[in-house]
Amino acid sequence: MSSIPAAVVRRHRVRTGLVLSTAAAAITAAALLGPAPRSPRRAAPATALGISAALPGHTIAAGRAETHLAIALTAPDAPASRRSPASLAIVFDRSGSMRGEPLTQAKAAALALIDRLAPDDEVALVSYADGATLDLPLTFADEAGKARLRQAIAWLSAGGNTAMGAGLERGGLALSRAHHGVRRIVLLSDGKPTRTDGRPVSPEVARAELVGQAGERAAAGVSVTAVGFGLEYDEALMAAIASAGRGNYYYAERGARLAELFVDELASLGRTVIAESELRITPAPGVALHDVLGYHFQRDAAGVVTVPVTDLTAGARQKVVLALRTDLAPGTDVAIATIAWRFRVVGGAAEERVAELRARVSADAGAVAASLAPAAVAMIEEARTAVAIDAAAASYAEGDLTSARAILDLRAAEASAAAAKVGDRDLDARLRGYTAEAERAFAAPPASPGAGKAAVKASRAGAYELAR
Repeated sequence: MSSIPAAVVRRHRVRTGLVLSTAAAAITAAALLGPAPRSPRRAAPATALGISAALPGHTIAAGRAETHLAIALTAPDAPASRRSPASLAIVFDRSGSMRGEPLTQAKAAALALIDRLAPDDEVALVSYADGATLDLPLTFADEAGKARLRQAIAWLSAGGNTAMGAGLERGGLALSRAHHGVRRIVLLSDGKPTRTDGRPVSPEVARAELVGQAGERAAAGVSVTAVGFGLEYDEALMAAIASAGRGNYYYAERGARLAELFVDELASLGRTVIAESELRITPAPGVALHDVLGYHFQRDAAGVVTVPVTDLTAGARQKVVLALRTDLAPGTDVAIATIAWRFRVVGGAAEERVAELRARVSADAGAVAASLAPAAVAMIEEARTAVAIDAAAASYAEGDLTSARAILDLRAAEASAAAAKVGDRDLDARLRGYTAEAERAFAAPPASPGAGKAAVKASRAGAYELAR
């Protein structure tokens, strides 16, 4: 799945029981790495990259049990300077549903982005309806290039279907000759995808095809950010495209918000220091990786899980939480999983960090409870809350308010109990805030269909961020 050949990746291996506890805070790979092996590739920057991994505590239950694994990835800080140049393909939905005010607002947002491009940025414009067209090939954003971009945007007109797959493909091709290390498609859509001949695509088929396509683009070094515009697009699909594409997911109900998101996306591109990032988690015997909370992932026949990770900006921290099922005998130093983080340093070499996670396994429930680590529990409970909010939003969208409230009530009680076990009142208050906000949104039938769709989309976009 990775675009980085194993033979050229610079490796650092750590063998440790990586836990976050009051006695030992987050153990980062940077702190534990010995001298790097000689490599013909350019060395990583002086500021080391960090990976930490943890179970809820350093002791887990023997026998059949369920637990979680929290992984935190930290990108290095970068010195304050002008942002780095980027290569960008704006992939515009110009289907019939964009006719009128939506297209006018989207054009204005794109123009706001163009105004902020630097002369050494590269940008291409692609649009799709019944098919996809390359409206402007990749060009540098000097004054002449910006003038051509503005003209190409002005010429866009709406009509036809929503051949999103064709747009993604053409956007990837437009960036195939990009000069910069950060290459990204920004995919905009206000509706549900169709075939080029207008035939509708079922949600299951659309997810399989478009998410797979986004993953292929990301594996080739082009990340995909997905922007849902308005109230009629499929938010679950767009979020999955962004997750598989190692980009960002945004929801914009109106044009003003869309302009803000475009500008924010450009700023994040310029501060990106880690690209083509993925985690590969190999379970030890007796351990099964059941789920990755809030992420698109792949599992092979051996049970090894691969998780695409969003490009990271300078100083950014991202969490990935997995649900585990274990069946282990008691022991003091039991293998749990091997975690490999593979990425490319922007402007530098491919890197890999490998950590071997080990833990104590005990039949003593008191020993398990006494070993809980607040930092790990916080990451796990945030991710579990994100999944619950997303599930509640899906129930609300189907008109099942009772199930939505029940999901949130149960999650609030579970999160409060988990926070109490580690004595973290701030965590309890924070998680209650998340569930309470969703409960207010889903407390009653919507005043209008549009209000209900807006509540669902806003909640699911928030859950996407909370899972990370």
